[in-house]
Amino acid sequence: MYETIISFVMLLCSIVCANAQENYSLSYIYYSNDDGDFAICDGRSFEDSVDVIVPEYVSYNGFDFKVIGINRLAFDEDDDPHYLRSIILPNTIESIGDAAFRECKKLKFMEIPANVKQIGSCAFQGCREIKEAIIHCSGTFATNIFEYCSGLGYIIYTNPKAPNNWVSTTRTYVPDKEEYSSPYKSLTSTPHIIEMITFSENTFDYTGNVPSVTWTNNVDGYTAVLDMSNLKANAGRHVDTISATFTNKERSFIAKIPYRYTINPVKLAVKVDNASREYGEENPAFSISYSGFISGEDESALTTLPTATTIATKTSNTGEYPITISGGNATNYEFEYEPGVLAVTKAPLSAKVNDLTKVYGSQNPAFTIEYYGLKNEETVPAWEARPAFQTEATQGSSVGQYEVKAVNGVPVNYDMGEITTGTLSITPAPLTIKANDATRQYYGDEPSFSYTCSGFVNGDDESAFSSAPVLSTTATQTSNAGTYEIRVSETSSPNYSISHVNGMLTITPRTLTASVGNFERIYNEDNPAFEVSYSGFVGDENESVLNEKATASTTATKTSDVGSYPIRVSGGDADNYKFSYTSGTLTINKAEQTITWEQDLSVLNVGDQVELQAYATSGLPIHYELSDNNIVSLYSANGKVYLDCLQAGTLVIRALQDGNNNYYAAVRKSKTLNIGDASGIETINVDALYSNAPVYDLMGNRVRLLTKGRIYIQNRKKFIAK
Repeated sequence: MYETIISFVMLLCSIVCANAQENYSLSYIYYSNDDGDFAICDGRSFEDSVDVIVPEYVSYNGFDFKVIGINRLAFDEDDDPHYLRSIILPNTIESIGDAAFRECKKLKFMEIPANVKQIGSCAFQGCREIKEAIIHCSGTFATNIFEYCSGLGYIIYTNPKAPNNWVSTTRTYVPDKEEYSSPYKSLTSTPHIIEMITFSENTFDYTGNVPSVTWTNNVDGYTAVLDMSNLKANAGRHVDTISATFTNKERSFIAKIPYRYTINPVKLAVKVDNASREYGEENPAFSISYSGFISGEDESALTTLPTATTIATKTSNTGEYPITISGGNATNYEFEYEPGVLAVTKAPLSAKVNDLTKVYGSQNPAFTIEYYGLKNEETVPAWEARPAFQTEATQGSSVGQYEVKAVNGVPVNYDMGEITTGTLSITPAPLTIKANDATRQYYGDEPSFSYTCSGFVNGDDESAFSSAPVLSTTATQTSNAGTYEIRVSETSSPNYSISHVNGMLTITPRTLTASVGNFERIYNEDNPAFEVSYSGFVGDENESVLNEKATASTTATKTSDVGSYPIRVSGGDADNYKFSYTSGTLTINKAEQTITWEQDLSVLNVGDQVELQAYATSGLPIHYELSDNNIVSLYSANGKVYLDCLQAGTLVIRALQDGNNNYYAAVRKSKTLNIGDASGIETINVDALYSNAPVYDLMGNRVRLLTKGRIYIQNRKKFIAK
């Protein structure tokens, strides 16, 4: 790290200055950054054996620079005379470079300050006269810093933390063997690692005072003074750092010695007093007493006071419950708990049998008790023996009042005296007399009315009535269809509360049949008028009592195909009749048709094309037959039929219509055709016309060429286009 810094500084400054110090001078490299102004000791100039003191600060150009390192090879005497006799490094030093003190053969003692974080390779290589080294730092060492130091008698490490890559000698003094247990390297074959101080005692009992400790100094040639002022008085496992000052005639040093010791807590008896309360009450505050405090201490010496608890709650049954102690905490005391007992006693309670009501003929109800003094929001107490209920009332007892007692009850958690009696009141049973519904037809005889009783108990029947019910209605034989009340007269009974429910007489309409007969017509004619007849009127009634007459209809229309279609009857309305319908049938038969052909076809010549114009009265299409297909031919275009005259001759042409599902076939029509020849008709060359002027005079007719192969004839004379 410092080699990098030095290279950087030299690029910035490139200044090396010498400070005159008596008979020697030291050279430095100076540099500055955001952290401050710093110097690295880079070399020396000796004329004789010297004792060197490296200062903490050096001045240069009016500024003070903190000395934080010894550069690599700074005091190297490998090729130079050996003048360095001793050296004192400042506490500001943080690094010692590679071979910084190599071959300093007059150097007998070396002390490395606590702030050193890094010691480079071969830093003290070949310093054969070094007898003693005191190392105060815990940084990172190169593995060979004391290589070839054959005279090194012992090393003293003062830092509680072992440096990385630390080495040991024949005698190596350390503050703590637990930390300094595994050296990287031993400079002799029989290393001997010695703790500076041995403590005679490590375990004490708590007395309230700091323990008295005896110890032994193991560092030869040094006397030791230990500062034990930071020892703890409280119980626990402690590791305290003891400042030890070691002195001999020439020098002294301070080491931080870890002292591990345990102060055991003393026993403290903790007892909870017995307590009692009534069932259902809150637990009392439990009282706790102590025995065994040291040196006049009391509860204030406890970190956390113990608490007394019990499993008993407000709802716990009467009895005895342990009171346990727990949760106490103290640095210097170990608790010994003695539990107590909580006695839960019975609470006072009074009670009364609740007054109840039941209906005549029913089982006695479940009797209940009203309590006064229950705890814990209870509605009933827990029982050792449940109370028994006593009454003279039975299921068959008449309406009235009866005494109810509760005896021999023993609650678990209460003291209860005699239970006050209650009253059972028997009330009349509900009985319903309902007129049964009845039905008859319009204009029919009145039926016999009946009733139903609901609610008899104890085997009672109608004999329990003072008088039998009477049923009546306002409907007569001629009353219209509908519903009418059947009323029930009032009656009474000593053990029943009677309610009457009227029934319903339903007068239903009679069935009236509406019928239609069968009918026929020809296709494409209007439907005939359908007549509806009725059967089923009663008395002297007829169609005049109908609010609305029934109607007959069919889905067939004028243009419906030949076939059979149902004639359905529907509708109709009457106060006292419901309709039944009988359907008929409409039969549609085929119609006749004729062919009309008034076209004159007497004068035709070869080349003529004539539209044939025969038609049928049905509107169905006409087709034609030829007696000779060589003279003329037929073709269709745009839905029309044309006759094309091919050569002279005589033939017969017939017009036919064969009928269909709705029409019979028509009588055929025939015509005789005489086709004249084409002599005397001028022939023109269409190609020639096409290549000349668009209008020509042909045999006194105006001719216009439309497209190649098509011409327009202004007059109606014949000609042939080639």
